[in-house]
Amino acid sequence: MTKQSLNTILLLFSQLFSVIGTTILQFVIALYVLDLSHSAQMFSLIIAATFFGRVLCLPFAGVMIDQMSKKKMMMALDGAYFLITALFMLLNQYKQSNLFFLIFVFIIGLISAFETPLSQASLSLLYDEESIQKMTGFVTAISMFGSLIGPILASLIYRFNAVNFSYSICIILFIAAWICELFLNIPEKLQKQIHSFRDSVRLDYLEVTQQLKKQPIILKICLFAFLLNVILASFVQVVIPYLARVILAVTDQQYGILQTFFAFGGLLGAILYSLFAKIKHKPLITFMIIIGFIFIIFGYVLKFKLDSSLTFYLILSLISIILCLISYISVHLISAIQLQVHANMVGRMMSFVLLLSTLATPLGQLIWGQIIQTLNQEDYIRVGWSIALIVCLITMLFRKTLITLQH
Repeated sequence: MTKQSLNTILLLFSQLFSVIGTTILQFVIALYVLDLSHSAQMFSLIIAATFFGRVLCLPFAGVMIDQMSKKKMMMALDGAYFLITALFMLLNQYKQSNLFFLIFVFIIGLISAFETPLSQASLSLLYDEESIQKMTGFVTAISMFGSLIGPILASLIYRFNAVNFSYSICIILFIAAWICELFLNIPEKLQKQIHSFRDSVRLDYLEVTQQLKKQPIILKICLFAFLLNVILASFVQVVIPYLARVILAVTDQQYGILQTFFAFGGLLGAILYSLFAKIKHKPLITFMIIIGFIFIIFGYVLKFKLDSSLTFYLILSLISIILCLISYISVHLISAIQLQVHANMVGRMMSFVLLLSTLATPLGQLIWGQIIQTLNQEDYIRVGWSIALIVCLITMLFRKTLITLQH
């Protein structure tokens, strides 16, 4: 086995163990708080605290990633997750206040802000231009797979009266990730030394601004990704579950199938990108047109008022294809940014992209949440055509950028 192959195996397994561990930890904490408090408000605050922690830390995460050892930072993140989980286990025998849980999930949100930019920045140091696209797809697929399998495992092992068992599984996973990272060999790029963190942040973001001015295509990629999240991803996250539960009245089993297929759709897109990474021409514009066409079909499926079970499985198939194509496009956008910027700036650029994408999600969810309240089943044909038109407009607006990225 070559040194590069060993590095790849260690990187992928460290990512897998870490993602599954953090997913189980967040799932268990949220469910435990809900069972403990029986409060939907407290449950929503737990989720919001993680989100706000992530958003607040993202602007600074990239700066630290680009200035520090990637290997040491990976080990520090999983070490921090390990300590937090161990504290939960130790303090579980005592009665905790709601504030205790909010503070800890906020800290988890802060730590999670480093994960994606750090893994992408590490890829730029580990692989050449020919390999980086394939590895970006594999790392994204691993993250998606971990996010899919994590809640399933958590639901199987979680018991309110034996929550420490769930924490123990998380600790084992974080230790496994830490061991993989211990033997990982990531080349280091020496960075200039800045006396204060404030000066470091200021100078680093000045570099980012200059980079965006020199390469406006990066900003266009970010705006394109932002619009995809607002219009398409948020639609799937808000409208489809509402349709399934309220309009089609699907069973719990069918709803579980829905969520599983959506996760597999995104996972398949990332895997396909990795498998066909060496193909020079990436059909991004074609995929956007297909997405628009599928939304038109989606509208007609609802208008014809077919059998509810048949309608459900048709929508399931259509949206899964959309998610597969969106995932393929998203992985290519990440790869494009990695190839456009110097290795010592990838962390900052990825933090910038991730911040925009993270902010786009609740904005899109809020917009679709308001729109869906005014719709009935017959209106969805207009919704389908409207989204198709918006997708075409976005494609036309970013046509030159997409043509550049296709080659």
